[in-house]
Amino acid sequence: MFIAPFVSLFVVPHYPPFSWKKIVWIYVFPLYPLTALWEGITSNLRTYTPKELRQIIKSIDRADFHWETGKPGSAIYLIGYALESGSKGNA
Repeated sequence: MFIAPFVSLFVVPHYPPFSWKKIVWIYVFPLYPLTALWEGITSNLRTYTPKELRQIIKSIDRADFHWETGKPGSAIYLIGYALESGSKGNA
C-alpha cells in the first residue's frame, strides 16, 4: 500500500507512449502517486474482518449453500458454494 506511490514514480514514466503530461503529473504535481496511496489506504479501511463476513452470511437465508471464511496470514477470504441436493449445509 505505501510502496505503490514510490513504484509509480519509477514505472509509470516508462509506459508507452511517452508523454510530457505524464512526467508533469508524476513529478511536478504528484497526482498519480498520491492517487495510488489514497486508493491503497481506502481499500484497506473498507475491508471486512472474518467476523463481519460471518455476520453478513447469517443474514442470508440459504440452506443450500455452504460458507467458509478465514484469514490465512494477511489475506481474508469468503467462499460460498452450492450444496448438492440432499445435503444439509452450515449457514
